[in-house]
Amino acid sequence: MQLAFNDQVTMALHVSDHVVCPAHAMDGYFSSDDRVPYITQIMTPSASAQHLLALCDDARILLFDKTQLAAPYDTIRAPEEEAFTALSNIESNNNAWMGTSVSGYVAVWDARAPTMEPQMRLTGPSKSPYLSVASNGMYVATGTELKGSDAMIDVWDLRQTSTPVHTYSEVHSDDITSLVFHPDRTQHANILLSGGMDGLICATDTSIKTEEDAVVSVGNTNASLARVGWAAYPTSYCFTPSVPVTDVDMDDHDQQLVNNERWHHLGPVYAISNMQTLSLWDADKFDCIKEGVEVRKPTSFRPPWVTDYVIDACASGPLSQRPAQGPSMHMYMGDQEGGMALVSAEAQDHDGIVMEWTMHARLPSTENHPKAHADIVRCVEWDEASRRLYTGGEDGRLLAWSFETSDSPVTPQAVMNTSTSSIETPPAKPARRPRPTGHDTLKRRYSPYA
Repeated sequence: MQLAFNDQVTMALHVSDHVVCPAHAMDGYFSSDDRVPYITQIMTPSASAQHLLALCDDARILLFDKTQLAAPYDTIRAPEEEAFTALSNIESNNNAWMGTSVSGYVAVWDARAPTMEPQMRLTGPSKSPYLSVASNGMYVATGTELKGSDAMIDVWDLRQTSTPVHTYSEVHSDDITSLVFHPDRTQHANILLSGGMDGLICATDTSIKTEEDAVVSVGNTNASLARVGWAAYPTSYCFTPSVPVTDVDMDDHDQQLVNNERWHHLGPVYAISNMQTLSLWDADKFDCIKEGVEVRKPTSFRPPWVTDYVIDACASGPLSQRPAQGPSMHMYMGDQEGGMALVSAEAQDHDGIVMEWTMHARLPSTENHPKAHADIVRCVEWDEASRRLYTGGEDGRLLAWSFETSDSPVTPQAVMNTSTSSIETPPAKPARRPRPTGHDTLKRRYSPYA
């Protein structure tokens, strides 16, 4: 498939013939704390597919057994001034996982250890809070909050942990909110995608120490970014920019860099802003495929759905029915009441680039069933083995959803059946904590309604 840039904008929403509408969560944890924590990330540790880690904004990590979510079986606590910001598995060690801290260090846990204390700490030279993390073999990349005029990407080698092997301080000029290595570790080894509050989306070759040589390409979305990622695309994908770009005034060293095969045919990437806009780019030179797409515009009447914000995104979703025909990605959408939808967006060339939107799943809020979310949903985790979706939110709830059973899609006037299930009816929805607008001063979360 060959794509050419065009400013024509059209948008439509389709509902898949196989749309899944679970009536309620199958299992769940409902926080009874006086101060209900926000659950900001969920992760299945590589060391044990049966378990689940839930990162909370009150400096705790809750550990759950997926077979009984009613209560965590253990808790990792940190001082508030060392609260964790992100979790990640370590690609080269299935027994270990890590978390970044606002104190500017990476904590590494070993599942075989007898205690829940970190087995290792990697302290960043700047001591700036780490906000994002990504793993690639023996290497770990971390992104910092802006400190003074610098926001840094530290690259660590887990075989020599005294100091980062590389630090890039000029790639971004504001908080680095999202990091992800290229999924093709063979053809595009060590290529790191990053996005930040400065609106930049960058590809960096982390095998190169010198920063000016390491930067592969940079794009400017002109909007602070919440997350970036590598999009799905067909084997026939080929991007043709509207205005060909030619590199000039390159010496032999520069020419050798740009001829590196790992830097070519990187594929499309997506960027989602804090203003709930989507843009698609070709990563070789960050030519824009589509920009400024308002993700809140597509709506559905049956089942009823209006998007307020994007919870998370990935290249492909659990309910995909066909291979991508163009650059595409899946988004978990949320509304203010706690409802969710799984929606795919695909760029198609119909006399210009048109985004085609499809709803694959619709999950209720407590307005429809008590065993659901009652507030903003912050994170999701898909478990392919059990075919369950785990979700966490600002209501302090961690819920498990099955896509194996479904109600029929209903219109807004229909009332969903509130039949009993194996979990107890949760307590009444707690009073909401005041929610800051925009990026809050504690840098812990973003309010999607600013």
